[in-house]
Amino acid sequence: MPAAFVASRLVSGLAFALMTSMGIDLRGPGYSAFLFPLLQLLPNGVAFTVVGALFAPSRRSVTATTLAVLCVVMSLMIHVVLPANLGVANYMHFAGASLGAVIGIAVVSKVTRG
Repeated sequence: MPAAFVASRLVSGLAFALMTSMGIDLRGPGYSAFLFPLLQLLPNGVAFTVVGALFAPSRRSVTATTLAVLCVVMSLMIHVVLPANLGVANYMHFAGASLGAVIGIAVVSKVTRG
């Protein structure tokens, strides 16, 4: 799990640095609701699931599924349950992170089966 967390933070930081260097401001109106989930949260969920599962010594598909469920639950808590004011952006962020976790399961299944 530490490798999954470090990888997701690294991917998130790299994505943010890349977008900033290209002049994309995620805090501007209209950007945060749609670009942030696609460009930062989706790769974050993929990295969390894939790296954590590939570091597992065995049962990588089961580990990927467990990490994806953990990712979805954390995203649900962070973006939907805990915020006082909910809006479209919150649900988009939850959907982006959840989709990334599901894509991570698919990647791990593909890699481990050959």
